[in-house]
Amino acid sequence: MPVAVNEHHYTGFRHDVLIASEVWHTWSRNRQLEPAHSESFGVLIGWTSEDRRKLHVTNITVPMRGDQHSPQSFFMKAPGHQASIEQLHRESGGTHIYLGTWHTHPQRIPSPSGIDKADWRRCIKRNPGRSLLFVIVGTEETRIYVPWGPIFRSLRPRSDE
Repeated sequence: MPVAVNEHHYTGFRHDVLIASEVWHTWSRNRQLEPAHSESFGVLIGWTSEDRRKLHVTNITVPMRGDQHSPQSFFMKAPGHQASIEQLHRESGGTHIYLGTWHTHPQRIPSPSGIDKADWRRCIKRNPGRSLLFVIVGTEETRIYVPWGPIFRSLRPRSDE
């Protein structure tokens, strides 16, 4: 899979994931650098290959009016997240879909909490048969997790130079 300039590429566990540079920059701007900063979060939107092993995250949402968040939690309540998914799905002729969720942690190298994993399992149950990604943006590293049987595995950043 050719990688466009400034895209970020992750791989592993039969997944090949590209993150658009605009998405990456939004994550960088929303890093939770201070303990008092509230978590940022949203949904991942993009497309997958027919075999659902290649995923390209082209768009994300960010916290909206109606959402709730604190330094250690968030509740995605705003209807704008779903509206964004539906709008991009329409505008793309049906190719762009919901790919999962993202949020920040005030950790240098983020790892999922028990609450994160329980939420991800609920997302999987609501979206049977769909390849989903779960992203945690730390203060220095960004981790992408995929379901692998009953557990979640972290993909590796890949350099295509």
